[in-house]
Amino acid sequence: MDIETRINRLEERFEKINQRVLDIEVSVALADDRYNRILTELEKVKESLEKLTEQPSQRWDKAVAATITAIIGGVVGMFISKIGG
Repeated sequence: MDIETRINRLEERFEKINQRVLDIEVSVALADDRYNRILTELEKVKESLEKLTEQPSQRWDKAVAATITAIIGGVVGMFISKIGG
């Protein structure tokens, strides 16, 4: 095998390797883009989940506040009726 043939084969191999590297770079860029979109969507889901988990807590707090207010109102009412009556 002469040197020119060897050089041509090496150039072909180099072109194939170079194309593979370029393909990998494109694949990595696409995967990175998908990964970033997934992270963005995951953050939205996390925020929605936090809002949903806060709602029952807020409702419970309101129910407790209303119950305490009713009890205090009843005690104050009884106290006033005892004093007045």
